[in-house]
Amino acid sequence: MKVPSVFGLKTPQDLMKKAEHDFARFRANPRDVYAAFDYFVTAQNVPEWLYPTKKQKNHLDKVFQNYVELRVCRHVGNAVKHLKLENRKDNKQVDSTYLSPGAWGGSWGEAWGGSWGRGQLMIVLDHGDPDTAILGLEVHALVVAEKAMKILRKLVP
Repeated sequence: MKVPSVFGLKTPQDLMKKAEHDFARFRANPRDVYAAFDYFVTAQNVPEWLYPTKKQKNHLDKVFQNYVELRVCRHVGNAVKHLKLENRKDNKQVDSTYLSPGAWGGSWGEAWGGSWGRGQLMIVLDHGDPDTAILGLEVHALVVAEKAMKILRKLVP
């Protein structure tokens, strides 16, 4: 089967390089909504590129079943792609997302040149998926991204 190329991206390794690039941008600025968007949309698709055929669907399903962090990535990635946070059969990890204002409404962060008390992109978890309990009631989006990257690095040879 010939694999189509999208702007030169052909393999799971190619998409993983893009995920690494997006992750580095997000890590450099954890409040960067654009970098977070790019990261979550890319990360959710890496497993799909590993198991792209219908015959491999069981493998793909197992990856998402085994890693709640990847399910959270998939849910956030689908939400940003489709402009709504739906709770479907495969998306039941996330209740909402928000940008926290930081310490004392962000005023301390501003007073100290943004070096302390800055807000973060947050994910409020829906415990409809009981596995999310390991992440808490809500979690920094960057924490999920870091955990997901560790998993993706193990999955992609």
